[in-house]
Amino acid sequence: MATLGACERRAAFSECRSGATAVEFAFIAPIFILILVVWIDLGMTLLEQSVLDSATLRAARSVKIGATTTSAAFKTTLCAYLYGVVPCASIKYTVQSGTSFSALSTTITTDSANALTNMSFSIGSGGSDVLVQVGFTRTLFAPWLSSLFGKNGYLLILSTVAFQNEPYS
Repeated sequence: MATLGACERRAAFSECRSGATAVEFAFIAPIFILILVVWIDLGMTLLEQSVLDSATLRAARSVKIGATTTSAAFKTTLCAYLYGVVPCASIKYTVQSGTSFSALSTTITTDSANALTNMSFSIGSGGSDVLVQVGFTRTLFAPWLSSLFGKNGYLLILSTVAFQNEPYS
């Protein structure tokens, strides 16, 4: 018959004084906390991306049907659908129009904080091809993650919508 160890014979964990459990936890806890931090940060990033995509689609729709004609109205429409998940003050956007999609540039330029810098607003007229790019920068929860995934510690979250305006006059 096998004999049980001192810790296994005791009913309560708190009575075990050997320290093996504490040492094992000390090895595992940092890895567990690291995984938890990355998981939460990734979840927040995906939530913000989803909300930004939805808000960009809705604001682009208002441009497409001719309801939004100014930059201020576009930002108001955009911010109304961010629901406080994405800070409206940090939103940067570019709306460009042309006669064909091949004439529109999808290239983005950013500054040292990874924020959009080539902001413009041109919705064109009825039937124009339009490209809307909306983005904001965020810092990740863990600073060491920012150096892996961002530029100078900042991560650019970008949403792009391309469409042709309705033939409004």
